Parts: sequence; structure tokens; C-alpha cells
Amino acid sequence: MNVDQISKFLEVLKKFKPNEKVDALYDDVLNVYLPKIKANELPERYIIVWDASIIARLRALKLGADKQSNEPIAWIPKPLGAEIPTIYFGQLRITKDFQGSLTVNQQAITGFPEAKLVGRPIEVVAAMMGPDVDDGIGPDEVPIQIFWSDEDKRWITANNRGYAAHCLAGQKPLRLWPRVADKMELNRLKEVEGKDGAKRFTYSPNLITRLGKTPHALPSTQIPITAGPNSWEVQLIAQVK
Repeated sequence: MNVDQISKFLEVLKKFKPNEKVDALYDDVLNVYLPKIKANELPERYIIVWDASIIARLRALKLGADKQSNEPIAWIPKPLGAEIPTIYFGQLRITKDFQGSLTVNQQAITGFPEAKLVGRPIEVVAAMMGPDVDDGIGPDEVPIQIFWSDEDKRWITANNRGYAAHCLAGQKPLRLWPRVADKMELNRLKEVEGKDGAKRFTYSPNLITRLGKTPHALPSTQIPITAGPNSWEVQLIAQVK
């Protein structure tokens, strides 16, 4: 969408406020997507994925373009024909625990499930995800920032632990925030297990996949999960679904 289309879309979405999930979508479009469009920061492929993510969230919400309709909002004027893409991991490994406190930026995110994430092990968070969990974490609650790698021709996550939790739960994230990568994120994609300071992982026999047979390289559809930042012993592996 362009600036005018986003502004009109937000006017449509206002009809359904207040609603926790609508409020989160409204805030994402107004405060994350729209400023990037106004600043001309997003290449076309990023706009397409932003719009595809918005449509997926609307479908999940089952909102109509008016309050008498049960159909998803179909107002977005650009015909996409695009689905949310496959997203790859962008780190060699992650530790199992979510950080003990939110950053200032995270605290400002509407609808962020702080109490369900902060300080918890990733498997506990993953267990709270899914359609059959009462008062759980939905696919449209945890923002997952993604970026495109021209070299790899892949979409990569910048939020590897949050994305891994979705993958462990078999849940496809819908709250995607496409944005251009920084240099450090792109350089990280060149890391290979056992090279340039990266140690070799150790696996228990029941965890050996292709990761235990060949050196782990990026981007990847799998990510090893270790106990801490100094550990290379794999406790769990998250797999892109």
C-alpha cells in the first residue's frame, strides 16, 4: 500500500476498535509500516510482504469491511497474489531463555504478551502457542522482524528466539515487520559452525539431524538451542514448518 491507501485502510480499521488484536494491528500499521512508507525506506518486495502479513492477520480476525459482514476485510486495493514467505533463521544458535526484561522499544509495542515471555524458557513459551491453548499466545502477538538477503535470495528473521518458539509450536507467525537489514545481520549470515571462532556443536543421539552430520551454516531452516551463551551443547532444535 502507498501512503493514501494506508490512511484509508486505517480509517476502515478504526470501526473495529477497541479490540486488543485490532488495536495491535492498527498500531503496527500506523507506527511501524506507515513511517517507513513515508520515508521511502521499503523496496517493493518488502511492501508486498507487509501487505500479505496484514491480510493474513485480518483473515485470522475474521473482520468484515463493515460490521454486518463476516468476511475478511478485502479493502486493500493492491492485488497481491502473495502469501507470507518461508522465513529462515539468521543465527547459528540461540539460548533457551527469553530475556528477563523488555527493552524500551518492546515495552512500547501494543499487544506484546510481556507476562507470558519475560524470563521464560523457550519450550514453555512454545507450549502457550497454538489454537487450543486457553489464554495462550496467538500468531499475531509477538512481532517477528524479517529482512531480505540479496545474496541468499531468502527472507531471514532478526528475532530468532521468537521465531523459534513459533516453529516449536508448529505456528506460523503473522505479526511480521519486514525491514531492511543492518550490516551486522548480513555479516552474521556468513558464519559457519567450526570456523572463525564458532565452535562445534555437540548433540545427544536423539537430536542428530543434518545439523549433526554437516557443519551448520546460514541461512537455515533449523536452529540449535543451547542452555546459555557459552554452551555449544544442543538441548533442542527448532525447525521451520
